[in-house]
Amino acid sequence: MDHREDGNFDYFIQRKNSFDTVLRSHLDTSPRNARYLSPHIQNELSSRLGDEIRYSIVKLIDKSKFLQCNGYMRQRMSQRKHNFLSV
Repeated sequence: MDHREDGNFDYFIQRKNSFDTVLRSHLDTSPRNARYLSPHIQNELSSRLGDEIRYSIVKLIDKSKFLQCNGYMRQRMSQRKHNFLSV
């Protein structure tokens, strides 16, 4: 495996390929134009992974007994307001 990072998605696929036998088999046996790794597929996968992460976080919050929410707003010299919220 090349350790140079070509891009976040490609790096993710190569890392997962190192231990996911189904993905490895797919990438090894599929023609290059049928791997389903186009930018459109990358965006779709990223969106779905984001949905899964949000769902997992909400589940953890729902199960917890306590929740602390911190937030602040900062105005920079450029007069832009920057809002920050941490949960």
